[in-house]
This record gives sequence, structure tokens and C-alpha cells, in this order.
Amino acid sequence: MLINRKSYFYLLILTIFLGLSSRKLVVFPAELGDALWAIAVYLGYRLILMSTSRRTTAIIALVTSFVVEWSQLLTWDWLVAIRQTTLGHLFLGQGFRFWDLVAYAVGILAIFLIDDRLLIKE
Repeated sequence: MLINRKSYFYLLILTIFLGLSSRKLVVFPAELGDALWAIAVYLGYRLILMSTSRRTTAIIALVTSFVVEWSQLLTWDWLVAIRQTTLGHLFLGQGFRFWDLVAYAVGILAIFLIDDRLLIKE
């Protein structure tokens, strides 16, 4: 399977769909949605950073995910107002949880291994 921007785009759309679905179905743990969120971050970066190594992309995605999670400890009025919108909640989350950091790391590690080891390089 040749991975190109189009492939990453379709994988991103599928991941977003699965992530949103995981929040609606209570049979899935919340951490699954968090892992899928981090996978979407990785795929989004791959879309725009195709010439960057997958390893660097994974690190950038992990740092982004951690920064977003840690930013949930900030209670600035304008940031809280953004988080209360649908898009703000989807992109920035709400309420810091340590286990979200673990879920992000597991999700990014999983997609990195799939992307780097199982898929044919360009």
C-alpha cells in the first residue's frame, strides 16, 4: 500500500469518525477516544509534513497532545469559553487527566508502528 497525502487524508477522516463514534457508545472506554484523538493529530501532521520523518512527526504529535492536555489546567476565561464550544471541546478537551497522556502515547505509538513498519514507504 503506497501511503500518500490522499491515503493520510482518508485515514484521518476514518479516525475522526471512529473517535466521535467512540464517545457516543458507552461500551468503549474514554481512553480509546483519547488514543484516536492523538492518532488524528499524527495523521494531520503527516498530511502537512510528508517530507518529515515519521519519527519526528510522532514526536511532534505527542508533544502537541501533551501540551493540549496540560493546557486544560489553565482556567483563563477566554480559554474556558473556547473549550465550552463544540469545536473547542473537540480540539482542546476539558479537564486534565493523567490517563489521557498515557492514551495519547499508546495511540501515537500504535499509528507510528503501523505507518513505519507495516506500510510501504514512498
